[in-house]
Amino acid sequence: MNKESPKSTYHDIVVKMLEEYDTNPAKADEIMSEQFIFTDKNRTFRRVCQFIFLTVLRNKLLIDHILRPMSAKKPSAKLNAILCAACAEVIENKEDKHPKIVHDWVNYAKKSCSVGESRFVNALLRKFYVEKDKFAKNLKTDDDLAAFYSHPAWIVKKWISQFGREKTIEILKNNQLPSDVFFRVSPTAEAKDILKNYEQFFAPTEFQNFYKLKTGHWSDVSHLLETPWFYIQDPSTFEGPKMLSPTPGQKILDLCASPGGKSRAIADIVLENPNAPQSETILVSVDTGRRMKNLKDNLSKLKSIKSFPIECDLLKEDLSEKLKTSELPLEYDCAYLDAPCSNTGVLRRRPDARYRITESDIFECAKIQSEMLSIAAKHIKPGGRLLYSTCSIEDEEDKLNAEAFLKNHPNFKLIDGKTLIPSTDNDGAGTYLFERTK
Repeated sequence: MNKESPKSTYHDIVVKMLEEYDTNPAKADEIMSEQFIFTDKNRTFRRVCQFIFLTVLRNKLLIDHILRPMSAKKPSAKLNAILCAACAEVIENKEDKHPKIVHDWVNYAKKSCSVGESRFVNALLRKFYVEKDKFAKNLKTDDDLAAFYSHPAWIVKKWISQFGREKTIEILKNNQLPSDVFFRVSPTAEAKDILKNYEQFFAPTEFQNFYKLKTGHWSDVSHLLETPWFYIQDPSTFEGPKMLSPTPGQKILDLCASPGGKSRAIADIVLENPNAPQSETILVSVDTGRRMKNLKDNLSKLKSIKSFPIECDLLKEDLSEKLKTSELPLEYDCAYLDAPCSNTGVLRRRPDARYRITESDIFECAKIQSEMLSIAAKHIKPGGRLLYSTCSIEDEEDKLNAEAFLKNHPNFKLIDGKTLIPSTDNDGAGTYLFERTK
C-alpha cells in the first residue's frame, strides 16, 4: 500500500493513482480504497484525488485522442499521468481557471520531471482546451462520438442501433457527469426523527425516501450508515423491490443478494405497513461465499423480520439442497433475481468498467442470466412472483432475456417490465416482473 508523506500534495497522490491504474488496471474503487491510505492531516486530499482520478477515467479516450497527435513518442508513465490529471482538471473547470491549473501542473512537473518534460507539459496543456473545443464542434461520425465521450466505439454503435443517435448522445453525456451519492431512508418513525437532525446535509429528490448528499458533507453523515435506517443506494435499484411489492407475512427469496441493498429495500417495503405481522415474514438472501460478509453485515441490521443468509453458487451448487439443509422453504411467494450483468447502465458510477467490457461479455452475461432465471423459477409457488433485474441497458440482457424466459417457461406470464435509461438523476437498469400461473 502507498501512503502519502506529510509534505505530499494532491498532485503527488493523483499521479501515483494514475500510474498504478496504468500499470495494473484494477477496478477504480479498489485503487481508491485499498492502494492508497490518506493520513488524518491530508484526508481532505481524498475527495480531490478521487474526483480527478475518476474524471480522467471518464475522459480517458478523449484525452488520448487530443494529446496523441501532439507527441512524437509515447510519454513515460509519470509524464502521461501528469498530463492526464491536468487535462481532467481543465475539463471540469471554467476557462478562467485554466491558466492557474496549467501553471500549478507545470510547476509540479518542474519539481518531479526534467526541464524538457516540464516544457513539454506546458506546451501541450496550453493547446489542450482549444483542440478539445474544436473537436466538440465537429462530431460527425460514430467514432467521433466514441472518442469525445470516451466510450468504446462498438458500444456507441450498438446503442445508436438500439436507442437512436439522439438518445445515445443523451446517455453518453449523462455518463460523463460525476455521480451523486443517494441515501435511502427507511420509512419508519425512528428514521424520520433522526433525519430531522441532518436535513441540512441533504437535498430532496423526486424519488420517495431518497436524498442526495450535498458536496463536502460525507463526514457529517457517514455514521448514519451504521444504523438500520440509512443505506447508500441509487434510485434505479429501488425500481425492482417496488415492482415486486412484497407484503408482510410472505416468504421472500433474494438471489445474488450481496451486498444486501435489495434485501434491505424489500424489508423496508414490508415495514411500510406498520399494522401487519412483519415478524411472520421470512427473507432468505443468497449469494456466493466471497460475497457473504457484506450481505451478513447488512442483514444483521434487519430487526423486524426473520432474515437468513444462505451461501450458494447458483450455477455450481444445488439451491434446493442448501435450503433443505437450512430447514428453509423450497417455494416462495416472491423472489428477486438481481443477476450478474455487463454494468452498461452504471458506467457513470463505474467509469473504468467501460474499458473492461467487451461485446462478447454481453452475450455471456445473457447466457448466465438465463440459467439463473430458470433456477429461480423452480422456487416460485403457484401464484407467486419473480422479479428479474440487471444494471444493464442492453436488450440481450433485459427485453430479449425476458422474452426467452417466457417462451421456455409457459407457466409464467409477464406482469410488468421496462429498461430504465441512465439520466442525470439515476443509473440505468432493466426490471421485469413475472407471475407463475396457478
